[in-house]
Amino acid sequence: MKGVNYDTKDYRPRRCDLRNLGTHQGNLFPGNDNGTHNWDHINIDKENHLKEEIIMLRRSNVFMEFCSKADRHDRITINWKGYEVGFRFLIDKDGDGVRSVVITTDLAREMNLSEVELYELARENTPRLFPIKFGGMTEILLGLPDPNEKMFVLTNESGFKGAVAILYPDAMETIKAKIPGHFYMIPSSVHEVILLPDNGDMTEEEINGIINQVNGSVVDPSDQLGDEALYF
Repeated sequence: MKGVNYDTKDYRPRRCDLRNLGTHQGNLFPGNDNGTHNWDHINIDKENHLKEEIIMLRRSNVFMEFCSKADRHDRITINWKGYEVGFRFLIDKDGDGVRSVVITTDLAREMNLSEVELYELARENTPRLFPIKFGGMTEILLGLPDPNEKMFVLTNESGFKGAVAILYPDAMETIKAKIPGHFYMIPSSVHEVILLPDNGDMTEEEINGIINQVNGSVVDPSDQLGDEALYF
């Protein structure tokens, strides 16, 4: 993990001849009758401590994502309004991209975490690991704010698995600052969603027709999130 070097040799005391120390007045180091010493129990304690720290790091790096329609095999998920929320473990994130691994049922079992526990951890971690990014489509794509914007994009600052930002604890407050009324959530891809204010110009059936058309011709199946809009 970037910035963290867990080399187990840092936690293992060096073995040395302690026969003289073992016979020191007061017997500072518990030893055998022959003056030799067994440090195995200390090594085990240190290694257990290392494992505990790694587990804690794992827990702090659990984040959530919306699973694509093609990516739901052998995963622990929870359902949110018809969408499957899965979990990943962040390995590293930098200017070159994001490296992560899917938390499969086996990995979740190894971490001793249930679906509910994973969701609680991820809901806390994800906004910190992947801060929300929200704005008008013109602003997000071109960096040019438009006071008459009719469509908005919700994602995260990395643009990776950003559609799930809709589940962030403060997401609705952020959205309502720019869309005070009702809106449709269009599942653009697993990386972002488009929010369309309900101004009466389009019906839900028309919106869903466009979603299906785009999914069938533009969005890669591995990134497809869903076929129907949600209404808020």
